[in-house]
Amino acid sequence: MENASKALIIAGSIILAVLIIILGMYFYNLAAGAGKSINMSEYEIQQFNSKFTMYEGKVTGSQAKQLCDAIENHNAAYVNEPTKQVGVAEISQDAVATDSSKIGQGRARKSYIQEGLTYDVTIGYDLNTGLVSNIGIRATTGH
Repeated sequence: MENASKALIIAGSIILAVLIIILGMYFYNLAAGAGKSINMSEYEIQQFNSKFTMYEGKVTGSQAKQLCDAIENHNAAYVNEPTKQVGVAEISQDAVATDSSKIGQGRARKSYIQEGLTYDVTIGYDLNTGLVSNIGIRATTGH
């Protein structure tokens, strides 16, 4: 009788150990899957933003016009996705992601850009998604 109770205790311990191992593997796989999806979305955000961040800083007038063309083509491709639309702030203003009163489209702003000038390009990001939402193009005073 004493051997039977010891055998039951040992069997229960083994079952409990196996259950703990299975639960550990389940939670590990769950956490590993979540990490993969986060990295993928960060990568997608980086890819989305890279079309515009390459113009950030001081650019020539022709580069600023290329940026306006890139914005116009981008917005045409994402016409049904308003959260992915990118606006251009007034030429004399910096980009502010939350100030939609100054936002226009690339084609309208391109006509104000002159080839011989240098421009400062600033980028505003949507605070919720991390995507570029607004770009400011401002003529610099010095060359």
